[in-house]
Order: sequence, then structure tokens, then C-alpha cells
Amino acid sequence: MKRHTNRQLLDFFHVTEYLAKVDWAACPQRSPSQAEVKTGQPERQQWLHGRCHQFKHKPDAARDILTEMRAFKRKRKLSESVRGDVLSAIRYFENHLPLMKYSEHVQNNLPLLRLVWVWSLCRISFIRDT
Repeated sequence: MKRHTNRQLLDFFHVTEYLAKVDWAACPQRSPSQAEVKTGQPERQQWLHGRCHQFKHKPDAARDILTEMRAFKRKRKLSESVRGDVLSAIRYFENHLPLMKYSEHVQNNLPLLRLVWVWSLCRISFIRDT
């Protein structure tokens, strides 16, 4: 693939699926925090939106988020499923780190998803509209 392209990037939305699974490790409490009460937005959602913004605008965001996830895996009170999600996300990030240069693409006004996804989304929309 490298010899046929000059830029490669993982689908942004695919990466956010992994982040969405990790948000329970980032914010494990079930009752609303003071920040949630103040903003009216769940803390997990705030964490996820913050990391997505970081991805789009900070050059080393993927590495920083990977470091954060490694710290989550050391939390003692994580359920087995949440710990499994964290480990899966860590492995995914470690394997694909060079393909997560989203801020560079945003800076150059390039899309953050593959054309296959765009085609699929258009096709789904077309099928639903007919």
C-alpha cells in the first residue's frame, strides 16, 4: 500500500470506537460528578470529546493518549471487561501509531476517513432514501 500512496491514515471514526470503549476506565464512577452536574454532560462523554479534539489538533496526541491508557490498565478496580477493552485499545494504538497523524491531516484540510467509508455511507443513505 505504501508504494501506491504518499499518505496513510487510519479512519478517525474507527479509532474513536476504541476510545469509546476506554472511557469507562477513564471515568469509572457511576454517579454524576460535580463536572457532570455543572455542564450537564456525562464525564465519560467529556473525556471522549476531549481526546477526539486532541487527536485533531495536537501533533503527538496518539502517543499521549496511549500513555494515558497505559496508566488506566494499572487501575485496580476495573472490571475484567473494561480491562480487556483497555488492553485491546493499547494493542491497537501500539500497532497503528504511525497511522494516527490526524492533526497533520486537519492542518492540510484532508479528510479523516477512507473513501470506502464515504462510499458506504453514501450507499446506505441512498438505499434508505429510496
